[in-house]
Amino acid sequence: MAPRKKDIFDLYNELEEALEPKDVLEFVDYFKDFTDVRYKPNCLHLFYEVIAMVFFAILGGCNTFSKCELFCDAHKDELKKYLSLPNGIPSHDTMQRCFSIIKTEELERVIIDELYPMLKRKHINTLPEEQRNVFNEDIINVDGKVECSTYKRSSKKGELKALQYLNVYSTTTSLCLYTLPIEDKTNEIPISQEILKTMDLNKVIVTCDALNTQKEFVNIIKDNKGDYCLALKRNHQSIYEDIETYFSDEKELLMLRKNNNCYFKEVSKESSKVISREYYQSSSLIWFLDKESWKGLKSIGMCFKTIQDLITGETSYEKRYYICSFKEDIKLMSTCIRKHWNIENNLHWNLDYTFKCDDCTVSDKKANQNFNIVKKIALSLIKQIKHHYKLSLENIRYIFDKRFNETIELIFKEAKLY
Repeated sequence: MAPRKKDIFDLYNELEEALEPKDVLEFVDYFKDFTDVRYKPNCLHLFYEVIAMVFFAILGGCNTFSKCELFCDAHKDELKKYLSLPNGIPSHDTMQRCFSIIKTEELERVIIDELYPMLKRKHINTLPEEQRNVFNEDIINVDGKVECSTYKRSSKKGELKALQYLNVYSTTTSLCLYTLPIEDKTNEIPISQEILKTMDLNKVIVTCDALNTQKEFVNIIKDNKGDYCLALKRNHQSIYEDIETYFSDEKELLMLRKNNNCYFKEVSKESSKVISREYYQSSSLIWFLDKESWKGLKSIGMCFKTIQDLITGETSYEKRYYICSFKEDIKLMSTCIRKHWNIENNLHWNLDYTFKCDDCTVSDKKANQNFNIVKKIALSLIKQIKHHYKLSLENIRYIFDKRFNETIELIFKEAKLY
């Protein structure tokens, strides 16, 4: 008789002796110091426990406050292992009101002071010994996102614009470090600059789209000991045309192709298309008169992409240009370029698809922002156990709902990597 196929839930049984509820309790303790401005005589529920309940519910597949209430009510007995629940489960309205008064900076402190160092240590510890002192410890993406679900149209009040956020995302830890509200697209520039001023960017490479490629942005990165690989478009007409002219010279491209530090090519098949990417990097900047105004600039780069459609037979081409603060290291530059899309593919896409942000119509700015941040924390932690289950994140959330105690303890065990 053929052996029984291993049940996916057997994975927990193999790790049972190593898992302890104290890991989860330590995480719940992070919320105990949060400022509670409620009128205490009228409060039936502990503030930090409401936050923890919503967090657990999000891990379990809930994307709205209403569903969070239903989840917690269904898992009341299991939640008592970690929470006291003096008056049972709060209503979804109470959950939303609590999230509207959370100080966002306190949530960010949990991410920056606790989760980010913990997950970064895990990443470093899993690297081979020879790779632990590499040039960069992290590549950080900066990009904005619109919460389409918060757009409303009213005949009395007129249109209410959808909320927008600027996200600062760590590709190493899959953790969104900051979520900042912005009024419109043009305000993304000063907000991104202000948040970078507060960050320690030592051994960090910052990437962004062309909108944020500004001289002041570059100055802030270098002043905070960081490096950059920034996309360039025609919003800087002069430097764009100069770099475009440089990479249009076939003699220069031929010389770069002969140097392994300056040229790299990769081919991949994506759906019905074959995509070839050729990366060029050059630190020959004697000709560039405006070099000194871009602090720390040491090289320029180009990604030449060829897209062949296997169905139609059509071939298209794309060229993108970059400025970098590190010398010729084509593998590093190509990694930065590809990893910049992590914020779209791993963060924004998962928020829309896995966490169904369009289902959440909370228009209260503060509650929406804090709910959004907790979803991003949950996303990062779920990814810590993805290699155990080898399933989509959406299905892992389903498993969390069915096997709450086992999965929550596994998540924090993996995150700490004892």
